Amino acid sequence: MAKDYQDNRCIFCNGKGLSKQHLWPNWIGNIIPREENTNHNINIHIDNLLDDVVNIKPQVINRQGHAGTRKLRNVCTICNNGWMSELEQVNKANLTALILGQSILLNKDDLLNIAEWAVMTSYVREFEDLKTKAIKQRDVLYLMKNELPPKNWKIYIGRYQGTEYKMRYRHIGVGYAMINSNYTINMADYEGMNTQYSTFVVGELIIHASCTYIDQPVPDVDGKLLSKLNQVWPLKYKKEINLHDKAAITDIEADNISNTPISQRN
Repeated sequence: MAKDYQDNRCIFCNGKGLSKQHLWPNWIGNIIPREENTNHNINIHIDNLLDDVVNIKPQVINRQGHAGTRKLRNVCTICNNGWMSELEQVNKANLTALILGQSILLNKDDLLNIAEWAVMTSYVREFEDLKTKAIKQRDVLYLMKNELPPKNWKIYIGRYQGTEYKMRYRHIGVGYAMINSNYTINMADYEGMNTQYSTFVVGELIIHASCTYIDQPVPDVDGKLLSKLNQVWPLKYKKEINLHDKAAITDIEADNISNTPISQRN
């Protein structure tokens, strides 16, 4: 499968002059207590290669040091210090308050900014494990041009109160295979990962961002659980919202959310 980015080029603009990009921004690493000597990400690769066979390859990546210090060299200096830095700055105050569990009101612009940040961050984080990468470069080019997430994304946020997910990222890449009328798969049409869902939990904030490039329905987060989250893309709210108006997400619920995409039907 051909990739839509070039090695040793910026994953956003294909420019040269790469700089190291923090996987968790410095300001997030500074407000989360540096208590753990190791951190781990959970990447899960699912291949639907046959109508009755699903190949699941979970991978837990353990690393030394605080999660806020991790970097990748895949973003150019112009993007890193330009539109990416601007997006970080416009979100910093609100995200900091949400991470610390503060009760604040978020207006339409606030929610759209958080949605944009979720797309950008999801794309950067996918490059930790290229086997699970599904997000198309065209999505982030659309984001850069229009300052809006693409239409094939669903993004939800909520308030988390638990003990297991204080600074965790979970990503699942899925390759759904289309079944023909005779219940067979044309492997020539199979392009690998075509759906992804990324879950970020930092302090008391949980973000679930999913996207798909296929027309067939994908599994959905349970409706009752989804009702505890706030949809920030596509945006449905006309008034300000407060995450404290809904019950907080527990550890078990965070697990359930992170294991399931949210289809375009919601």
